[in-house]
Amino acid sequence: MESNGIDEGLQENLLALFGSSIKKVATTLIHSAELYTTDFLHLRNAGVMVSSYP
Repeated sequence: MESNGIDEGLQENLLALFGSSIKKVATTLIHSAELYTTDFLHLRNAGVMVSSYP
Protein backbone atom coordinates (compact mmCIF):
# COMPACT_ATOMS: atom_id res chain seq x y z
CA MET A 1 0.00 0.00 0.00
CA GLU A 2 1.32 3.44 -0.85
CA SER A 3 0.32 6.66 0.85
CA ASN A 4 1.07 10.21 -0.16
CA GLY A 5 1.52 12.90 2.44
CA ILE A 6 0.18 10.91 5.42
CA ASP A 7 2.19 10.82 8.62
CA GLU A 8 3.45 7.27 9.28
CA GLY A 9 1.97 7.20 12.79
CA LEU A 10 -1.40 8.39 11.52
CA GLN A 11 -1.26 5.82 8.72
CA GLU A 12 -0.71 3.01 11.23
CA ASN A 13 -3.67 4.20 13.31
CA LEU A 14 -5.90 4.44 10.24
CA LEU A 15 -4.90 0.95 9.09
CA ALA A 16 -5.64 -0.45 12.56
CA LEU A 17 -9.04 1.28 12.56
CA PHE A 18 -9.79 -0.05 9.08
CA GLY A 19 -8.80 -3.59 10.08
CA SER A 20 -10.98 -3.46 13.17
CA SER A 21 -13.93 -2.14 11.17
CA ILE A 22 -13.60 -4.89 8.56
CA LYS A 23 -13.57 -7.58 11.27
CA LYS A 24 -16.74 -6.16 12.85
CA VAL A 25 -18.54 -5.91 9.51
CA ALA A 26 -17.54 -9.46 8.56
CA THR A 27 -18.77 -10.79 11.92
CA THR A 28 -22.08 -8.97 11.51
CA LEU A 29 -22.54 -10.35 8.01
CA ILE A 30 -21.83 -13.88 9.16
CA HIS A 31 -24.26 -13.60 12.07
CA SER A 32 -27.02 -12.27 9.83
CA ALA A 33 -26.54 -14.83 7.04
CA GLU A 34 -29.52 -17.09 6.53
CA LEU A 35 -30.03 -20.22 4.50
CA TYR A 36 -33.41 -20.55 2.89
CA THR A 37 -34.06 -24.23 2.22
CA THR A 38 -36.89 -23.29 -0.14
CA ASP A 39 -34.20 -22.02 -2.52
CA PHE A 40 -33.09 -25.62 -3.04
CA LEU A 41 -36.68 -26.68 -3.78
CA HIS A 42 -37.04 -23.90 -6.37
CA LEU A 43 -33.76 -24.95 -8.01
CA ARG A 44 -34.80 -28.59 -8.13
CA ASN A 45 -38.18 -27.62 -9.62
CA ALA A 46 -36.36 -25.55 -12.25
CA GLY A 47 -34.37 -28.63 -13.26
CA VAL A 48 -31.10 -27.65 -11.61
CA MET A 49 -29.24 -30.59 -10.09
CA VAL A 50 -28.99 -30.03 -6.34
CA SER A 51 -26.88 -32.49 -4.39
CA SER A 52 -26.06 -32.84 -0.72
CA TYR A 53 -22.60 -31.89 0.41
CA PRO A 54 -21.11 -34.66 2.56
